[in-house]
Amino acid sequence: MSEFALLKLFDLFVIRSEDLGQTSTVSNNVGILSCDFESSSICGYTQDKSDNFDWTRNHGGTGSANTGPFSDHTLGTTSGNYMYIETSRPRTPNQKARLLSPMTSYTTGAACVSFWYHMYGRNIGALNLYSKVGSTLGQPIWTRHSNQGNQWSTGQVTVQSSQAYQIVFEGIVGNGYAGDIAIDDVRVTAGACGASDKATPPVVKLAQTMITPKTMDKGDTSSLKQAVLVHQGRKPNFRVSPFLPLERAPNVSSSGTTCMAPTWAQ
Repeated sequence: MSEFALLKLFDLFVIRSEDLGQTSTVSNNVGILSCDFESSSICGYTQDKSDNFDWTRNHGGTGSANTGPFSDHTLGTTSGNYMYIETSRPRTPNQKARLLSPMTSYTTGAACVSFWYHMYGRNIGALNLYSKVGSTLGQPIWTRHSNQGNQWSTGQVTVQSSQAYQIVFEGIVGNGYAGDIAIDDVRVTAGACGASDKATPPVVKLAQTMITPKTMDKGDTSSLKQAVLVHQGRKPNFRVSPFLPLERAPNVSSSGTTCMAPTWAQ
């Protein structure tokens, strides 16, 4: 089972109460909005029929020079998939493409929408995110415009509604072909987002437990010359054997961040 499938299953049944420091079970389906776009079904996301053109599921480059990603975010390879808007002809400036999530009936509390976006090129227009209730699109709840650099960046926003809603990604064409905009790894979880505008990668939280390379060859320092910085919700950057022991990380701060140096075999 994939990590996104696990997250959806988790979000379907469980809401974590940070304030009370406990977990309570509440019926909710906010997790159905999460998607890594690896499946051709794109998790039930649909194209808006009232816009000007459609988002495209793609892998590798977009086919236009000096714009768009060369790989997806999930796998980091040319075989991984993402969604993007192609801004070459016949597209014209200010045309819009909207991608609609499935409907969620979760109205118990706030939900955090986090995702990765790629906005590289001299003709980038804009990327907007909406929380749509019924037929009302409303105003963007998150937006970026212009060139953001040739890398995947992170975004997040808290959504709270008393009615069933959808999240909507809207890509707007800039003033030229070098304006391709892509999104990947949308994750929606129960509870408000953190203070910073940085999305959590789509992995199961490590909390305060990490794996350390206790049996690594003492002479192999090529990949671990620096201390390993582990953030809550992120995987270590190095690969380890599943047979290595788990070790409790000491002195974990309230933010869930720990700096730990590797332990070498004696």
